[in-house]
Amino acid sequence: MKLVREKLGENASLEHALKDALLSAQKATGQIRHQAQRESVLMLKESELKAEKMLDDARLELKALTDDIRNYKAIKRKLKTDLQILIQSYSDLLTEDAN
Repeated sequence: MKLVREKLGENASLEHALKDALLSAQKATGQIRHQAQRESVLMLKESELKAEKMLDDARLELKALTDDIRNYKAIKRKLKTDLQILIQSYSDLLTEDAN
Protein backbone atom coordinates (compact mmCIF):
# COMPACT_ATOMS: atom_id res chain seq x y z
CA MET A 1 0.00 0.00 0.00
CA LYS A 2 2.81 2.35 0.85
CA LEU A 3 4.33 1.82 -2.58
CA VAL A 4 1.01 2.62 -4.24
CA ARG A 5 0.72 5.81 -2.20
CA GLU A 6 4.26 6.81 -3.14
CA LYS A 7 3.54 6.16 -6.81
CA LEU A 8 0.29 8.16 -6.53
CA GLY A 9 2.23 10.98 -4.88
CA GLU A 10 4.86 10.87 -7.62
CA ASN A 11 2.15 10.85 -10.27
CA ALA A 12 0.42 13.76 -8.57
CA SER A 13 3.70 15.69 -8.48
CA LEU A 14 4.36 14.85 -12.11
CA GLU A 15 0.82 15.88 -13.04
CA HIS A 16 1.25 19.16 -11.16
CA ALA A 17 4.57 19.80 -12.90
CA LEU A 18 3.02 19.05 -16.30
CA LYS A 19 0.10 21.38 -15.56
CA ASP A 20 2.54 24.11 -14.54
CA ALA A 21 4.55 23.56 -17.72
CA LEU A 22 1.38 23.66 -19.83
CA LEU A 23 0.25 26.88 -18.16
CA SER A 24 3.67 28.41 -18.67
CA ALA A 25 3.64 27.41 -22.34
CA GLN A 26 0.15 28.83 -22.78
CA LYS A 27 1.17 32.07 -21.10
CA ALA A 28 4.30 32.32 -23.26
CA THR A 29 2.24 31.62 -26.37
CA GLY A 30 -0.21 34.35 -25.40
CA GLN A 31 2.62 36.81 -24.82
CA ILE A 32 4.25 35.92 -28.13
CA ARG A 33 0.92 36.29 -29.93
CA HIS A 34 0.27 39.65 -28.25
CA GLN A 35 3.77 40.88 -29.13
CA ALA A 36 3.36 39.72 -32.73
CA GLN A 37 0.05 41.56 -32.99
CA ARG A 38 1.60 44.74 -31.59
CA GLU A 39 4.49 44.47 -34.03
CA SER A 40 2.15 43.88 -36.95
CA VAL A 41 0.09 46.95 -35.99
CA LEU A 42 3.28 49.02 -35.77
CA MET A 43 4.49 47.70 -39.13
CA LEU A 44 1.13 48.49 -40.70
CA LYS A 45 1.17 52.04 -39.31
CA GLU A 46 4.74 52.51 -40.51
CA SER A 47 3.78 51.24 -43.97
CA GLU A 48 0.80 53.57 -44.06
CA LEU A 49 3.02 56.53 -43.14
CA LYS A 50 5.52 55.60 -45.84
CA ALA A 51 2.73 55.22 -48.39
CA GLU A 52 1.29 58.60 -47.42
CA LYS A 53 4.72 60.20 -47.77
CA MET A 54 5.13 58.60 -51.19
CA LEU A 55 1.74 59.98 -52.22
CA ASP A 56 2.68 63.44 -50.95
CA ASP A 57 5.96 63.28 -52.87
CA ALA A 58 4.11 62.16 -56.00
CA ARG A 59 1.61 65.01 -55.61
CA LEU A 60 4.45 67.52 -55.30
CA GLU A 61 6.14 66.03 -58.37
CA LEU A 62 2.88 66.18 -60.31
CA LYS A 63 2.38 69.81 -59.35
CA ALA A 64 5.92 70.67 -60.41
CA LEU A 65 5.46 68.89 -63.74
CA THR A 66 2.09 70.56 -64.29
CA ASP A 67 3.67 73.95 -63.61
CA ASP A 68 6.51 73.15 -66.03
CA ILE A 69 4.03 72.13 -68.74
CA ARG A 70 2.03 75.32 -68.19
CA ASN A 71 5.24 77.39 -68.46
CA TYR A 72 6.37 75.58 -71.62
CA LYS A 73 2.97 76.13 -73.22
CA ALA A 74 3.21 79.85 -72.41
CA ILE A 75 6.70 79.97 -73.94
CA LYS A 76 5.41 78.11 -77.02
CA ARG A 77 2.55 80.62 -77.44
CA LYS A 78 4.96 83.54 -77.12
CA LEU A 79 7.41 82.04 -79.59
CA LYS A 80 4.58 81.34 -82.02
CA THR A 81 3.33 84.92 -81.72
CA ASP A 82 6.85 86.31 -82.09
CA LEU A 83 7.43 84.12 -85.14
CA GLN A 84 4.14 85.24 -86.71
CA ILE A 85 5.10 88.88 -86.13
CA LEU A 86 8.55 88.25 -87.62
CA ILE A 87 7.08 86.50 -90.67
CA GLN A 88 4.56 89.31 -91.10
CA SER A 89 7.40 91.88 -90.89
CA TYR A 90 9.39 90.06 -93.58
CA SER A 91 6.26 89.74 -95.70
CA ASP A 92 5.63 93.46 -95.35
CA LEU A 93 9.24 94.19 -96.31
CA LEU A 94 8.97 91.98 -99.38
CA THR A 95 5.71 93.64 -100.35
CA GLU A 96 7.26 97.09 -99.99
CA ASP A 97 10.28 96.10 -102.07
CA ALA A 98 8.03 94.74 -104.81
CA ASN A 99 6.26 98.10 -105.15
